[in-house]
Formats: sequence, C-alpha cells, structure tokens
Amino acid sequence: MHTMVIKDGLKRLYVGKLVRDPEFSTFGVKGYPKMRTAIAYDKEGVINVDALFNAADAWRDLKRGDYVIVSGTLNNYEGKDGNKRWYLEADFVTADLSTIYRRFAEQQPPKDISGFKEITDDDLPFD
Repeated sequence: MHTMVIKDGLKRLYVGKLVRDPEFSTFGVKGYPKMRTAIAYDKEGVINVDALFNAADAWRDLKRGDYVIVSGTLNNYEGKDGNKRWYLEADFVTADLSTIYRRFAEQQPPKDISGFKEITDDDLPFD
C-alpha cells in the first residue's frame, strides 16, 4: 500500500496509516463530538488529525494500523515551545478499501458446508 498526499492550497487529501487509536471527546455546551489521532503518510511524515461533528463519528470503528483516506484543511498553531505545529482539520474520512474488506471478512462467521452436495459437470444444466 502506497501512501500519498494530494495538495490544493491548504486543502489536503491524505492516504495513510493510523499511528495511534483515535481519541474521542466532546466540546462546547452541547457536547459536539471531537476526535484526535495521527496518520503516517510516508516513511518519515506523520500528521496530527482533528475531526469534528460527522467526520469524528466516521472514525468510531477505526484503530491503529488501519489505512484511511482523509480530506481536510492544513492548519497550524504555535506550541508552548514557540515552534509551529501542523495538523489536519478533517472534513471527510473513510477507511481504505483494504481495511473495509479485512473488517468484513473478520465479521463473517465460518460457513458450515456439511449440508451442501458436491456436483460434477454432468449435473450442470448447460453445456
């Protein structure tokens, strides 16, 4: 699986691997959902990711090691040490197809094939 970043101004589309489980919290008087995590998008790059509202809910079933596709706006702030810190404010997230397929396979119960009859080519109704 290759990772990538597509840039359009401050808007970014990342395909990468979660380096830690998403952490969930709420903010505001109404308790809006908020999520924080980080993704590795190449051998050396890790970007922190924040998501709010519906985007945060989309992270509920994801865990460390899952590949994800994230769209968002790159933002920064000044840390306590005076250095600039970058993070992605996600507005869309989905699991990469390999993650979705793996989860689907894990959820499927083993098939009991004891009631099936083996057929031969002679049993087929067409030539």
